[in-house]
Amino acid sequence: MISKLLSARNSSNFSLLDEDIIGSLIWTSRLNSPYVSSSPNGGSDLNANDAEGMTPFDYSILTERRRLKNTKTSDLLQSLGAKSGAEKSMFAAAILGDIQSIKKLINEGLDINEPTKTGKMPLNLTASNGHKRATEYLLASGANINCKDDQGLSPLFSAVRKSHMEIVEILIFNGANIKTEKRLLHQLSWVGYKEKEERIKQVEIAKSLILKGVNLNEKD
Repeated sequence: MISKLLSARNSSNFSLLDEDIIGSLIWTSRLNSPYVSSSPNGGSDLNANDAEGMTPFDYSILTERRRLKNTKTSDLLQSLGAKSGAEKSMFAAAILGDIQSIKKLINEGLDINEPTKTGKMPLNLTASNGHKRATEYLLASGANINCKDDQGLSPLFSAVRKSHMEIVEILIFNGANIKTEKRLLHQLSWVGYKEKEERIKQVEIAKSLILKGVNLNEKD
């Protein structure tokens, strides 16, 4: 895998930024470990899975979305035969918002109210990553709207923390309990390094929560 990427980098058609090719190399190297599949020749497998079933291709898609730009890394990996692990991993399907894979896994009997291998809940993953349709599908399929992950976080808290207004509204409409939820306004009060657009979203979410009865005087 690494030799293929290096060959691609030296070709005239290669246009990735250095940080992107390095990122791909790091992920494929990290995945060549005892708990993931390896290629027959002992090198890093293009479609190796981490503990949650994520592949290098999945991570490239996730990174591009979070950086809000197409770095072409996913295109390169896909051109080399890379695939997503979402069809076999609820973690990957949920964090990527892959509804078809979520449906497939549910139909195969996977319990959406059971945590993933690292303690994450599918509904938390779709909520924190802003996947509206995937969140709605999980709710319609019986996901526990007030579930907690390994850190004690609910889907609502996860959506608030990432300023996903639409997801917050969906969760509250479907019964998320804002009156027993802890530290929602505390989370929105933290602006830190966030951009102006993100801070505006925080204000709008705070207004909505206040109108719906969140505890204004909650102490941390």
